[in-house]
Amino acid sequence: MTATPPARSAATSATFAFSATDGSGAPTFRCSLDGATPRTCTSPLVLTGLRPGSHALAVVAVDRAGNAGASTTSPRFTVQAERLRNGGLDQARAGARRLPVAWTRGGRWSRRDGRTTATRAQGTASVLLTGQRGRAKSLAQAVPLVAATGDVIALSYRVRTSGQPVRGRCEARLALLAGRRTVSTRSLPCGSDAGFRLRTLSVVTPAATTRAVVTLVYARASGRAWFDDVHLVQ
Repeated sequence: MTATPPARSAATSATFAFSATDGSGAPTFRCSLDGATPRTCTSPLVLTGLRPGSHALAVVAVDRAGNAGASTTSPRFTVQAERLRNGGLDQARAGARRLPVAWTRGGRWSRRDGRTTATRAQGTASVLLTGQRGRAKSLAQAVPLVAATGDVIALSYRVRTSGQPVRGRCEARLALLAGRRTVSTRSLPCGSDAGFRLRTLSVVTPAATTRAVVTLVYARASGRAWFDDVHLVQ
């Protein structure tokens, strides 16, 4: 095989490329995903609609005389389950236009804080948190997430900042819990960028977990941060 998908991805499609030489002419190929009945296939091969879990593709070249060569199997790859997709930022909570559905706000917000359709990375809205002296503002969402020790959990988000002072915090935080007990907490700083920047964080679970809490935090005396495109995959 000359091309295989990444070892881990939330994508439900995968692309493979393969080749073989045969003195009698170009061979044909038969492909089998996860031990299924082999079917005729061509390169490049794009598989779609893959379910979460571990997969592998086996490919066999067949010459014009019908002789099958040795089977070649791809490295195993994992389709991760998406536990949080865009964080629900596009939808407002009933009766609270500035607050995204499923999120809980923390700290004292001003009238400028919350959902905004004026600036966004994708979809219809992002969340704006503004700096105020002595105030830490946050937005949190708890997500059911049953994971075993050694599973990989990935958090990603896009953020745009403006006028940030040096001191203070701007970050996304991922906490993994088993019941009420916290088993892991990791933070991913916003950085500084005038355009939306993709930030990613991967965590190997140190113990079994039952849920995750994603928190967006802005605790600076001034400046602004727009958060968008929040994803959590397992």
